[in-house]
Amino acid sequence: MTTIDAIYENGVFRPLVPVSIPDRQKVGLTIHESTDDPLADLVDENAYASLPDYGGEIPSIEKVRQALSGIQGNMSDAVIAEREERF
Repeated sequence: MTTIDAIYENGVFRPLVPVSIPDRQKVGLTIHESTDDPLADLVDENAYASLPDYGGEIPSIEKVRQALSGIQGNMSDAVIAEREERF
């Protein structure tokens, strides 16, 4: 028996870690709800605390979407460009 963490989204359980199970393998699930906010366990508070304008709150999905909407062109290109600026 293996226990893994997963997110239930749009009718599908998505593992949070890679699993070694063949496609279409039938498995049994036991559901233990971990928090009121299913994404809260995914947030690295230390990483947020190191940000210069971190206000102590996890940004809402709306704020994230708003920030991402300002990116021009391809998201991958934007990430690569930002990394090049930092290093």
